[in-house]
Amino acid sequence: MPFRLFFLALVMVLLVTFIGFNIENRCDISFAVYTLTDVPVVITILSSFALGLVAALPFALRRRNRPALPKPPRGRKAKGKPADGEAPRDERFPEGGTGLP
Repeated sequence: MPFRLFFLALVMVLLVTFIGFNIENRCDISFAVYTLTDVPVVITILSSFALGLVAALPFALRRRNRPALPKPPRGRKAKGKPADGEAPRDERFPEGGTGLP
């Protein structure tokens, strides 16, 4: 837990240092019909990062439609022979392999 707090403090110090050094750097942001003038570079970078996070959010939260794999039975009873008395089958050979002799 203290490591997380130290890491957060370190990130905040780096962020404030970055903002402090770039507060005087200004740029113009041009949209198709409107232009923002004298915008600090820090605001441009942070807003681009935030818009990238928002754009990636649906991909990170979407559900994957994978077929559910059946789970093998657990316990001692599941490891024995099948209930109908046949020899256990090796699943690597679906055409009728009965496992190792």
